[in-house]
Amino acid sequence: MLSINGVSKSFGGVHALRDVRMAIPAGVITSVIGPNGAGKSTLMNVISGYATPSAGEVHLDGARISGLPPHRICAMGLARSFQNLQMFVDMPAWEVVATGFYRHQRASLLADLLNLPSSRAEERTAEADARKLLQFLDLDPVWWQRRAGDLSYGLQRKLEIGRALATGPRLLLLDEPAAGLNTSETTALGQLFRKIIAMGVTLVLVEHDLDLVMAVSDSIYVLDAGTVIARGGGEEVRRDPLVMAAYLGLDADA
Repeated sequence: MLSINGVSKSFGGVHALRDVRMAIPAGVITSVIGPNGAGKSTLMNVISGYATPSAGEVHLDGARISGLPPHRICAMGLARSFQNLQMFVDMPAWEVVATGFYRHQRASLLADLLNLPSSRAEERTAEADARKLLQFLDLDPVWWQRRAGDLSYGLQRKLEIGRALATGPRLLLLDEPAAGLNTSETTALGQLFRKIIAMGVTLVLVEHDLDLVMAVSDSIYVLDAGTVIARGGGEEVRRDPLVMAAYLGLDADA
């Protein structure tokens, strides 16, 4: 589904990514882990169009997406969340999710400005669909009309995932989705991931919570200093000497 072919990215003299190669199939959860500064967020930015690779290509279902702007990549079926929440804090919760549906809007800007029937009909549809997504996310209806900025950090994370799902992706990239969550919220997040997979949406996670990664991932890639140093299942990766060296500072040859 997602093919990353020899991707490198440099910022001045700093090599953030070096010849990264990944093959991510549809219908699974793939995680990308690594110590701080490994290049994980840079890779997410390259995949989603927020950065252009210095070398190499990224393909989604055979179509090249590297170098395209984010809105074009989103229209091709790839959505993402961000490590730092990108939230419309003054909107009600349901409307934050509904903004994702506006990518599918057919009414013209003039119809919106004049509040024509076609525009009002699309708004009603977007609100109804947003409420269905909020149910899917297990967000208590008591929060739906509340100002998004008044919700807990964990609930805001859910809203961001809901907004991304509203764009109708085939592939969803989640950058540090468990950051700032407590244990029960993280457990619920893992359950949500499985529900998303059951919808037919493929997941790629960048995540520091290794317990969550090991619990939900079908495949794991490990980055260190911009290079893939290991890939495989949870136990295989956990026992890899290069991974132990990257995380614990151990000598890989010891």
